[in-house]
Amino acid sequence: MKNKKVLVLLVVMVLLIGSIAVYAIEYFVPEPKAEYIGHSVPEDTNTMTARFHVTEDFVDLPDVAFSMMSDDGELVIHIGEDTIIYFEDYVPMSDDPADGYTQMVRDELFGRTLAEVLDGRNMVVTYDITTRSIPPQTSPISIMILFEDIVTLPEVIEMP
Repeated sequence: MKNKKVLVLLVVMVLLIGSIAVYAIEYFVPEPKAEYIGHSVPEDTNTMTARFHVTEDFVDLPDVAFSMMSDDGELVIHIGEDTIIYFEDYVPMSDDPADGYTQMVRDELFGRTLAEVLDGRNMVVTYDITTRSIPPQTSPISIMILFEDIVTLPEVIEMP
């Protein structure tokens, strides 16, 4: 009898921990919601979270400012003027008052181009259609730039 109670208690605890984990993931992981900055995203979209780097392999495509490839080589994205780009706190990277005017200008941020700002960053990319090539290529609907902690250490650490 005691073993049944322990088993039932163990099953209840596993279910409770599992439901808490699912809730935590849904609550704490940001979803790409471009509608927060005045745009809507179609229902049948895909998302990928990865670190992307600028690539020079696709420079001759029309309407493409620059292209980026994920670190794992699973996706190539082509950034154009229609790509909605915003930070994790939903601040848009645009100087258009309709997008919620900020001091940032899309073509140049802090003395760097958009390609330089995005290069090497973790981003959530929302897209719908991809090519059948390897790796797949797409023009994303939106890109959410994730915040990252940057730690700069001195070249020489002095001991007291």
